[in-house]
Order: sequence, then structure tokens, then C-alpha cells
Amino acid sequence: MINNVLGIPQFHAPGPNLEAPAFLAAEGRSPLEIAVFTLVGLLWVFPFCMFAVAWHRVILLGPEAARPSLRPSWQGRHWRYLGYFLLITLISYAFLLPIFGGAVLAVMSGRGEDYAALLMALAMTWGPVSVLFFIPYVFMRLSLTLGAVSVDERCRLRDSWRQTRGQGLRLYASAALVAIPMFVFMGIFSRAVPAIVFAISPELATRPAMEALDSALLLFSFAIWMVSFIGLALIATLISHAFRSITGWAPSSSKVAEIR
Repeated sequence: MINNVLGIPQFHAPGPNLEAPAFLAAEGRSPLEIAVFTLVGLLWVFPFCMFAVAWHRVILLGPEAARPSLRPSWQGRHWRYLGYFLLITLISYAFLLPIFGGAVLAVMSGRGEDYAALLMALAMTWGPVSVLFFIPYVFMRLSLTLGAVSVDERCRLRDSWRQTRGQGLRLYASAALVAIPMFVFMGIFSRAVPAIVFAISPELATRPAMEALDSALLLFSFAIWMVSFIGLALIATLISHAFRSITGWAPSSSKVAEIR
């Protein structure tokens, strides 16, 4: 739902040179460095799931459901949440299959140049419509399942789709009101920080060897990921409230007793 929060943002150095600083470019990096950055991005899914599940439980069950612990526990509900989240994401992004499928077929047939203009037109028209409307619309229609599994309730994807019938546009509009300001903030944040750094030390933007900034890049990427948790909390809050209001769900006395 929140795009490009796992990747490393592309920055532009101030001044006439508008190319990304060398330390942010993939060229010149060793396979080990690329593998480390990729692994860090993939491992982000685990704190993502633990945070999302805990936040859903706080909204639906109350603050007692998220007791602080120095040893967070990965349980079955986290696996279910991760599985449903990946499945919902795949279903939602299926709207982009015509673009990717057409490109793959064009390449395999050896006639990519013949269809390049058509594929570009398809990407420029169908792509934005899918990303801006169809993908978030479908995601929100299926998202009640995420709230349900967080509190150990059973809600299949078809149940979520059926229960949100007639509510899709309202859910989409609510998600847009949350996501758009976050995207704007992330865009400003991802450009303001390096701009300030390069303004203070302009030589960093032109220095040939940027290995000394690798640790700074990791810290800055970590800050970006932490900011993205704010967006995750807002979307999880929206989904939790939608799950409770649409389904009429209320915690049973046994669940309340269990967390206390």
C-alpha cells in the first residue's frame, strides 16, 4: 500500500551537477554491498509485520494487547499476516500484468523494437490508472483480512471482498487521505536531508570515492524506514476501524481476559 518504502531513495546533489552522488549509484558497488542492501530491504518485512500486528491489536483490543517486551515474539498470527499481506499485494498488482506480460512476450519473440511504442503507451496510460486507483482500491477491499488475523479471527479474502461491497470508494478515499500526505512528506524528507548535508559539505557531492559515506547512507535509509512506520500505523488504524465498523466485530471476554 505504501510504495518504495523499502528501497533506497534517489537523491540529487545541489548545483549544476544533477546526477545522483556516486555513493548512491549501483555502478561501482561490489556484489557483496548490493547483496547487503538487498538483504536489509528483505529483512525489513519482519519488523514491518510485528509492528503492524501489534498496532492492529492495540486499536482493536486496547493498549493492554501490546505489552512492551525486550524479546518480541514471532507467532502464528505474524505468519498469517505476512502470508495474507503478500497474497493481497500480488492480487492487487495483478493489474500491471498486461504491461509486464506484453514486455516479456515482446522480448521472447525477438520483436521488442516493433512493440516498443505500444508498450510505452500502455505503460503511460494503464500504469498510472492502476497504481493510483485499481491497486489501492483492491487492496483496501481485501484488507479486512489483515485486521482479522491480527486478533486471531478468521476472515478469508472473499469474506473481506463481500463485506466491503458498497464501501470500496469510501475505503479508497480514506486511504488516499492518509497516503498522499505521507508520500509528499517522504518525498520532501528524502530530498531535504541530503540537500542539507551537501550544502554543509559541498565536497561530498563531487568526491570520487564515497566509501566513507556508506555508514551514513545506511543510517539515512534507516531513518527513512522509521518514518515509513508512521504511514504504516495510519493505514493499520484505518484498516482496524474499517474491520470493526463494517463487520461489527467486538472482542470476546476470553480475548480480553487473555491479554490481561
